Formats: sequence, C-alpha cells, structure tokens
Amino acid sequence: MSNPNDPPHPPWLKALQNGAIGETRSKAFLLDRFWVLERSVDIQGADMIIQRRLTNRNLLDRDAPKMGYLQAKFFGTQNTSHYVHKEYVLDQSGSPRGEFFLLCHYGDESSQRMFLLTSNELHEEFELKAGDDCEKYYVPWSKVSGNGKYEIKDRKLSLDRIENQLKCADFISNRRFISWALPSVSSDVDGIIPEYREPLDNDWGDIPEEFQKLKSNVRSVLYRLEEAYELISPALEKLDPLEAEPILLKFRKEYGDSVSFYDDYYIEDFFHACKRHRRILSKLQSEGLRDAFLKLRADISREVMKCIEGGFPLDSDVIQKFVVHYDPVTFSLIEVQSSFSTDGDFEIGKPELSEDEKKAAEESILDQDTWEICLGKVATYWRPGAKHYTGKDNIEDFDRFSRYRFDVFRRCMERIYGLKYGEEDLW
Repeated sequence: MSNPNDPPHPPWLKALQNGAIGETRSKAFLLDRFWVLERSVDIQGADMIIQRRLTNRNLLDRDAPKMGYLQAKFFGTQNTSHYVHKEYVLDQSGSPRGEFFLLCHYGDESSQRMFLLTSNELHEEFELKAGDDCEKYYVPWSKVSGNGKYEIKDRKLSLDRIENQLKCADFISNRRFISWALPSVSSDVDGIIPEYREPLDNDWGDIPEEFQKLKSNVRSVLYRLEEAYELISPALEKLDPLEAEPILLKFRKEYGDSVSFYDDYYIEDFFHACKRHRRILSKLQSEGLRDAFLKLRADISREVMKCIEGGFPLDSDVIQKFVVHYDPVTFSLIEVQSSFSTDGDFEIGKPELSEDEKKAAEESILDQDTWEICLGKVATYWRPGAKHYTGKDNIEDFDRFSRYRFDVFRRCMERIYGLKYGEEDLW
C-alpha cells in the first residue's frame, strides 16, 4: 500500500503504473477461461488477444479459430476518462465488432472493481468524438460506473458472455452461401446472440436449443423446397430469432397452403418466448440487476437442495415447504427456511382445511399453485420425490437430481419478478 507521505509520482510513471495494473487484472480474469496470446503493439497502446480453448483447431487450420480482442483501461480516479478508437469498435461496414471487448478497472488492492463493455454497448451508449487523427469513443468513469449495469458481479457469467460472443463471431465468419444453389455442406445452425444464452427461466423451453432445432428444420425445408430457397434461406443467417420471424411469416403466407410441414420450423409460442425473454432481460439490465437476479435463482435452488440432501432420496409422499427471504431491492438472498411433512398440513396462510380441501390442496402441490407471496418473501409447498421428478426407483444420484431445472424454481422467480415489476404476464 502506498504511503500518503510519499511524494506523488510523475504523470508519465503513474500512467505506466495504471496501465500495468489494468493489464495484470485483466489477464488474471481472462486466464480462468481463455488462452491469452501475445499482444499487438501500436503507439496508442496494446490489445490483449484471447482465444477460446479449442484443442481441435489451431491457427494453421483453413478455418482458424476466431480471435477476441480486448482492451484494458484503469481509472485512477473518478475524474478519469479514456478513449477507444472507432476502428476497435466498428468494422469497415460500420457494424460493431463482435470480438472486441473493453475491460475497465477501478480501486486499489482492497476494493477492486471491474466492468465489461461490448462493442455494441460502446457504439450505442457512448459518445463518438472527433480527434486529431481519428474518431474515438469517449469513456468517462461516471458513465462506466453508472447504475452498475456494466459491473462484473459474477465472473463466470461475464466469462460466459465473452465466450458466447466469440462463438457468434466464429459462426458469422465461417458462413458461406452460394446464391445460385442450395448449401452443399452441413450449415452451422447453433448460432444465437449471447443474450439468449443467459440462464433465465421461462415456461416454454430452452431457447438456444429450440432455436437450433428450428434452424435445423429450416435447412431441411431448403432441400425439400428448392424453388423457395431465395425467400427462406436468409433465416439461416440470423442470430436473433426475432429477425428470423418476419422471414418465416412471409414464407408461410406465400407457401403455407402447399406446405404441410409449416409447424416443423415455425412455432408462434417460440417467438413469443423470445420477445418475453428480451423484455425481461432488458428490464433487469437497465437497472443493473441482471446478474443479481440470475444469481438469486441459483442461490435459491442450491439452498433448497441442501435441505433435501440429508434425507435423499425422498419418498413420493414427502412434502417440502420452503420459504425464501430476499432483499427486493438488490435481489440478494437472505435465507431459505425449509420443513418437511407427510401429515396433510398443506395450507399456506389459510385456516384449517376440510378433508376435501386437503385432498384438493394435496393434488395442487404437484402443480406448485399454492403460494404465499409478499415483497421480500415467497413460500410454497412441493413434492421433491414425486415420480415425475425422481424417486427411489429412477434416480441415479443426488448430484444429478440437484442439477435438474425444477419448474418450482422457475415459478418462484416468476413471483419474485412480478412482485417487483408487476409484470407477471411476461412469463
């Protein structure tokens, strides 16, 4: 730690020191997931080059792995501002480079903070200023820190986002279409913008997986309906399902009467789920609560499973009541209370039930439609050992059981989101 009585460092030395700190912290963060390669050198600074850890591909391959470019900036004070050259952020066509990232650092060894910005965010949310030699994006500390929307609060989720962005960059660069013929090789259909890989629950299904199925079926359509190729093939190039939707709607309008496999590639509910996903994620991101909300879901599941583990495996008639206490402002978990019962005491916040009511309540437990909710608290009953989940006869081990994405946790997060935003219909 520096001594306040020491003389101040000259500006040139302080700049070098801050640059070294930003670079070192960035490398420590990235090495958990990527190979960090030799840096490029220029008079404006140096980019850190990262590569996904793909052992079956190398730089000499015909289709070499896509590189990621990352620039590190250190903010020595809250008055510090930085600039990022336009050429780093935008390609020659003026589109944001999917493989570029900006890592910003602040604080000393006891209070380190880190922020991640993509090229899209720099382009859409930061001012582009004319310089002496080129245009640059103006990146002040006040805008970076903002309401916390760029701050790295979960290192794994942030590394996932960088990796997913590079996967999309790989996908885009390797696409090759021949305009006058159908594809002669298998097309890559697993591309989807990183936002849809966020582990946000919904009641429809796994969006990246289902979008991959939809695009696989689109590819089959192209082989079966050659004369419609020019109309429908652009859907294969889309990374955002909502950009594919109007193309498929037009195809349906023109070919729906003569094509019997329409439902193979277009499901209205799927695109409704995509729109809902984007609205929820946008709301959470705008308030800097995206990572906190996703972490709360994982924390609740983990704590409930801890309570189950001691008595696992459970009989199908065992009922667990769990009560989640959380901070409604920050979405941080306070505690999870749990109890088990088989005596028919199923009601939550209700008077004594009649036998018929108890029977109805017992049946409803499997549907998780008995809840007690208020801001900061959510409680419900469920049967962890129910046959459609698990049981002594069809479960291999607790680890596999605990990783299952139980519907009860999705419904729990629905209510937590609805209590804060009053938008339960989004789910």
